[in-house]
Amino acid sequence: MANLKSYSKEYEFGLSGNSREDIESSCLMRIADATELMAQNYLLLLDKVDSQKKLADKYYAWYAKEQAEKEALKRSIIAHKANYTRLKRKFEVKE
Repeated sequence: MANLKSYSKEYEFGLSGNSREDIESSCLMRIADATELMAQNYLLLLDKVDSQKKLADKYYAWYAKEQAEKEALKRSIIAHKANYTRLKRKFEVKE
């Protein structure tokens, strides 16, 4: 049947020795092959999108973790500054 597919690519209907049904079936086979190829490419695209989404989720988790650490450090610095100010006032030398 492979030669019928290639034959249907080259010749017009009715000009060949093959029947119209043979040429039509070979055209349908070519359409089916092209559809399968499109489906394979679509599945590859979906896999790529899925892997990119997983990677984006991973980066978002890292970002959220770093933001939480940054916020904790910010609060720690504020607490240390408050402690420093309180101790400075407590031990302030009055003249």
